[in-house]
Amino acid sequence: MKFKYKLLSALALAMCIAGCAQSEPPRLAGTRVVVPRPAYFPQLSPDGKYVAYSSVDGLRLQVRKLDNDSVIKVDSVGAPGYDARFGGDGLLYYVTMERRYNNLIYRTAHCFDVTTGRGKIVLTPQHGAVRLCPTSDGMAIVGENKSHIATKRRYVYTEGSHLVICDGSHRSTMSPAGQCAGYIWASLSPDGSKVVFDAVGKGLYVCDLNGKVLAKLGYYMMPCWLDNDYIVAMLSPANNTTVKKQQLIAIPANGRGAKVALTTPDEDATYPMVALNGQLVYVGKDVEAVAAQVSREALLKDAKSTAPFGVTRSGSYHVDVD
Repeated sequence: MKFKYKLLSALALAMCIAGCAQSEPPRLAGTRVVVPRPAYFPQLSPDGKYVAYSSVDGLRLQVRKLDNDSVIKVDSVGAPGYDARFGGDGLLYYVTMERRYNNLIYRTAHCFDVTTGRGKIVLTPQHGAVRLCPTSDGMAIVGENKSHIATKRRYVYTEGSHLVICDGSHRSTMSPAGQCAGYIWASLSPDGSKVVFDAVGKGLYVCDLNGKVLAKLGYYMMPCWLDNDYIVAMLSPANNTTVKKQQLIAIPANGRGAKVALTTPDEDATYPMVALNGQLVYVGKDVEAVAAQVSREALLKDAKSTAPFGVTRSGSYHVDVD
């Protein structure tokens, strides 16, 4: 009986500790500069071995191999740097633009293999929007006239004031936040059960796959999922008109609890993106690309850092942002 009581007590304690660890807010456990020069729109590959980045004007797309710091030139025609994304298949996808004889803009989708240094066209030129929707197994490229779907996973994109959620051959269109100037920055949570998006002029929303609004998060920019519980985004001037330097904020996806600053104003952090491997990458104060390890484990005062990125944040680093 005593052994049984001790076993139950140990299990209860373990469950309590696990629950506390899961409830910890995100923090940057370590950071490192991955591109020590001006780098915009950075994207980490799923294995964390490559980072794609652009020149400030989006006219030049490059990839840096992190184990030897070699740089691969991907493309410099048609503004390829604005919307490059790694798919779950490890390929880098991007879109180029050209003005044709009828004075209309045509967009072409490409993919680039960072291991071989070879690229190819995967979606021939078409007029209208071409959207990249990365998934854990590949990429869905959705055009207004033709598409390239190299995934079996669910994906989401926006059309005006509509969310479009695709699951295999099933396509659902909905307007959870009503009509506005348009929806942007839509993405699925890692478990595929929720969508975050920005309704222009109304702020960030989280909804389920049926379009039911689960939370309204306020005015932030460029949201992306840290995990199923938190979203990282940039501060918006709509929240604070005196903001002169940017911060990255971790926001509870259910809209409850404190919003937590991941970076200080001095870092002037912009362009957050969470890679498919869970690493956060952003542009730092010297316009360099910074990769960050995000942790939700309890911070022990006397524990030594095991962060592979070196720089460890202290527990007092967090600042509530409401």
